[in-house]
Amino acid sequence: MKTVFVYTVLLIVLWGSPKLLRGQACCTAGTPLMSSLDVTATPPGIWRTSLTYHYNFLNDVVSGSQKIEGIRQRLSQSLLADISYGLNRRLSFTALLSFIQQTRSLNRPNSAQSLEKVATRGVGDMLFLVKYNLIPLDIFSQTQVSVGLGIKAPTGASTLKIGQILLPADMQPGTGSWDAVLWAYYFKGFLPFSKWNYFSNLTYRLNGNNDRYQLSDVNSGYRFGNELLATIGTSVSTDSLLSLSLIVRYRNTQADHLAESVVPNTGGHWVYVQPGVNVNFKTVSLRLSGSIPVYRQLTDTQLTTSYTLSFGLFYSRPIKP
Repeated sequence: MKTVFVYTVLLIVLWGSPKLLRGQACCTAGTPLMSSLDVTATPPGIWRTSLTYHYNFLNDVVSGSQKIEGIRQRLSQSLLADISYGLNRRLSFTALLSFIQQTRSLNRPNSAQSLEKVATRGVGDMLFLVKYNLIPLDIFSQTQVSVGLGIKAPTGASTLKIGQILLPADMQPGTGSWDAVLWAYYFKGFLPFSKWNYFSNLTYRLNGNNDRYQLSDVNSGYRFGNELLATIGTSVSTDSLLSLSLIVRYRNTQADHLAESVVPNTGGHWVYVQPGVNVNFKTVSLRLSGSIPVYRQLTDTQLTTSYTLSFGLFYSRPIKP
């Protein structure tokens, strides 16, 4: 009976306290670490570093596939640092570090003329990924097939509070869990016959548990739903420094669980369209992209992404033997 009571209280907390989340269902922002993995394996002897800013505005409340009126909005901003090195033509390594800032507020002032703004920020989780080229890219075949295996470490805080109130899991900089990551990538080019190339990426994250409520009689704790990202895209080089890209990304998340019980208003399916433009110099590239949802089928009612913007700076250089 005690355990059932605790589960009930915690599920109410997940929906939010009166101060923090009144009248709003759970949020679905996506994972910036996962969406940053649609990059090819690093060539041998090359150090590749990047710094990317993600702006994710959530103002759409969706019940199933129907958009309805909401009272809250959320802004998720993240800064991602990617460090990659190609050990040889088969093997490369990637490390992703993150800093996250989240803000949630009412769309309009309440009777007390307050937007009930809540903000958190901090170092996010870190991801390590080993990539292996099954078919290394070469100038003749212009085909690359790669697979990868990684782990996400819980370096970000997952128990931030306002006063004595534990903030919801989706407002924390980190998930608090160790997660396994599976990755696959395909690329096909057609030079010199065409400047167009095509690529696809598949990423799956198997989430672990986080005992963020520190309950001695609950072994499994809180667990975010496993996440699948599938991407297909094309890009074309112009006669100038510019290259253009268009990506279609499918995202699926399973429902979150608290002590083996399904958390309401979590899980669903999304399809995003993401156009982008690159400015390419010899060792430096700049990338500007944005995405909008074109399809959503969500479990129950959720506050979800209206649009995203991102800006990236990429630098690569060879390491002399």
